[in-house]
Amino acid sequence: MKSFVRSLFILFTVLCVAELAFANRQSIAIALGGADTVAADMTNATATGSVSVYSDGTVSVRGKGSLKIENVDAKTLYVTLNTKKYSHYYTFSLYKTDDASSINRVFVGKNRFIPGGDSIFGITSGGNLHSVTFEFDTHSLFTVNSITFNQKPPFSFNVVRLLILFAAGAFIIAILKYRLFLRQYAPDRSPANAYIAAALLVCVVFTGLSTVKAVGFDKYPFTKPMAEYDEYSQLFDAFIKGQTNLDIPFDPSAFAALDNPYDYYERREKLGGTGDLWDRAYHNGKLYCYFGAAPVLLIYMPIYLVSGYVPMAGTATFIPTVAAIFALTAAFLAALRHYGIKPPALLVTSGLAALICGSLIFFLNAHPSMYYNAVLSGILFLSLTVSFSYRAADAGKPAWRMAYLVLAALSAVFTVGSRPTLLLFALMLAPLYIDLLFSKKRAVAEKLKNLAAFGVPLAVGAFAVMAYNIARFGSPFDFGNNYQLTFNDTSYNTVSLYKFFPAIYHYFLQMPAVTGMFPFLELNKVSLDVYREYTYTYGSFGVFALPASLGIFGIPSLRSDKAKKFTYVSAVAVAVAVAFFDMCKAGVHPRYVADIAFPLMFIGVLTLLELAQYASGLSERARRHVFFAVNTVFVLTVIVAAAFLFANEADNMYNLSPRLFGFFEKLFA
Repeated sequence: MKSFVRSLFILFTVLCVAELAFANRQSIAIALGGADTVAADMTNATATGSVSVYSDGTVSVRGKGSLKIENVDAKTLYVTLNTKKYSHYYTFSLYKTDDASSINRVFVGKNRFIPGGDSIFGITSGGNLHSVTFEFDTHSLFTVNSITFNQKPPFSFNVVRLLILFAAGAFIIAILKYRLFLRQYAPDRSPANAYIAAALLVCVVFTGLSTVKAVGFDKYPFTKPMAEYDEYSQLFDAFIKGQTNLDIPFDPSAFAALDNPYDYYERREKLGGTGDLWDRAYHNGKLYCYFGAAPVLLIYMPIYLVSGYVPMAGTATFIPTVAAIFALTAAFLAALRHYGIKPPALLVTSGLAALICGSLIFFLNAHPSMYYNAVLSGILFLSLTVSFSYRAADAGKPAWRMAYLVLAALSAVFTVGSRPTLLLFALMLAPLYIDLLFSKKRAVAEKLKNLAAFGVPLAVGAFAVMAYNIARFGSPFDFGNNYQLTFNDTSYNTVSLYKFFPAIYHYFLQMPAVTGMFPFLELNKVSLDVYREYTYTYGSFGVFALPASLGIFGIPSLRSDKAKKFTYVSAVAVAVAVAFFDMCKAGVHPRYVADIAFPLMFIGVLTLLELAQYASGLSERARRHVFFAVNTVFVLTVIVAAAFLFANEADNMYNLSPRLFGFFEKLFA
């Protein structure tokens, strides 16, 4: 114990010194670099666009424009802007001329900050600095009190960063000191459950952090025009009124007069655009929501019946995100038990964290809308289908087995009612149901009961889904994809073999863009220019950017178990098929990647854990190396997935909660 405490003391001391050096690096650099503090002479400043320099030296920035300060004539390491306090992030680009480049200005970098007090930015001159130019973006709106070169910032010390690093370091020391990497996972022991509970608590906190938009409830009947509410609120309103079409005001005759109402440019030319009808489904003169109705039935309706209020989009997304955390956990633990996988307990915990984060539920929760909520709800119910199926297969009592089969069937129905494509992954469960329904080892009566428990609710649910489709689009298998009012007529999006390799690249291999600003990763828009027709491409990343998904390549190394290997291989095969289908019918977007993220993460993590279990017969040193190698893969997965909590399509935390975003940014600044 004394050596452990001594190690912690040494760690804390080293981290304190490192924190002092890192947090005050600008002051140290200025002192060691021999750079003098120089106040900018604003009489030499030139402003353009929406930037103005006043006689007192202050600068008003009210939009796109630039500010150039000349005749600095000083060695420069940093420039400090002192600004009045505002509550938004703003960005600007910095350029310079100096002794090294006196004619051609050099791009220094892109910077962002929340105005208020002193903000310091790096600008290292080659020799003396001649001039510096600030180019502000269109949305800039703040006032600069003064500009100073090489101003020493006040003393800084980030206690939160120190404590996080100390906790991580102390945990690693404890693992090595007490050989925690040797402790095998035992589901019935309290330490393993305590680790998992801690991981779940952190995940729930992350859910809260990612919920920053449209949080609250609306009184029903609605008081604002229907077009101002989110899409699922509109669908809820339709159901309350006993109809399937949305009650949004529009001119049906104007749409009927169009040669092709699904042609975006014809709508724009003849109707002035799509407006509030964007991404609704237009069919036979009416508007529909073509996204799955399960969130409305299971979230909006119950809350309204209890309270008389309807959840706003952020609330309606937060609820399934929290539920998905526990559903993913249940599926993961049920699979471990079913396959008898017992790696080190701490690897189970980090693997669970990688699965939850890598399934992209926090990314989906960060942008509450029908697009993301449908995928999130699909992941929730697919994971419940997986969980209940494994539990049914392992249930000792017939009553429990039948109950689990009923719940699995209902979950499968709600998967279709959320994101129909995701039910294709049910193929991975085929070995379980072949055993439950057709195994010769089971009595005929037992198999009939299993069939009834699973088949009846599944049939009833399928009938309800098909009836809903008929009521909307006249066909039991038409979910309305071809009637979208979007960028193009999606009925012409063909399933073409030449899009297979682009699908593999975009959905699996494409890496996120790397940037110098927090969170250092962002969505990467890449066009291969080989699509031959209009193909929607948005900034995205492939699932292999999440390292734990690469565990699928370890499937051939698993010991012989035909049923398990079929489950694993079929999940990968379906993921490839879904990626190809999404590429052909929808295009490229990270929410489409989320369609395949959970199954691949599920199989990848299970495979890595089983391979880690094989190390139990090796030397202690080898087991330690395997533990840290696999754990590194899981931690990197969490880090990459967490980056997209901060950088995503809407950037809601950045735009709506800049102080919260800034809190995390300062951990790295």
